[in-house]
Amino acid sequence: MAISSISSVGFNNYNNVSFTGRKNKRHHNNVSNPIKVIPLALLLAMSPVTDSFSKEPYTPDVFELSETQQNRKTPLPSNFSYLNKFIINMPKGGKIGLNFIDNDKNKNNFEMLEYTFFDDDDAPITRGIVKGVRFYSGENGKVVHIHGIGLSTTDLEDYTPHGGLSDIITPDEFYDFFYGLIYEDANNNSIRLVRPGSHYEVGDDMREYKRAIGIIK
Repeated sequence: MAISSISSVGFNNYNNVSFTGRKNKRHHNNVSNPIKVIPLALLLAMSPVTDSFSKEPYTPDVFELSETQQNRKTPLPSNFSYLNKFIINMPKGGKIGLNFIDNDKNKNNFEMLEYTFFDDDDAPITRGIVKGVRFYSGENGKVVHIHGIGLSTTDLEDYTPHGGLSDIITPDEFYDFFYGLIYEDANNNSIRLVRPGSHYEVGDDMREYKRAIGIIK
């Protein structure tokens, strides 16, 4: 697969990844450089992780935690580990953090992908676990619409679910990256394709996630 040049430097507990190439205008999650499809294996091999990254309506509140549960911090369970963490700098502003998380001791695949969008001041704006990805063409190019489980943006070590995740990423480069990621062998059924015209339902994913992190049995 074609891969453009990548530079990696330290950014707190993340690897800072910059992409170079063509410009394209979109909203806050704009990337101006082509990355095409970067295999997950390449991302994970770049460097080891350090131990210390107009929206659709969300589906039913019945899947929300009680107020008591939401006020309780849920750390990442001891059987989970970060395969790697990456920060992707956006030339038009902001950063996207991607954390690949393992819970089956097989370091060749991942069970969760944590997504965070940071503003220009490195403040987390949107954060969650990606479960579904929708692809479509907008007026300025290809669009990636990610769906999943929302997480706290005030405490990046809290994995208590807070409703749904919904965010838009452009342009074509991220379209190619996420489309390739869905079909990577390393994607251990953690992210699925949401087909055009279908509606993402967070319910089953929410129940599965709660079981995985020990909130319900």
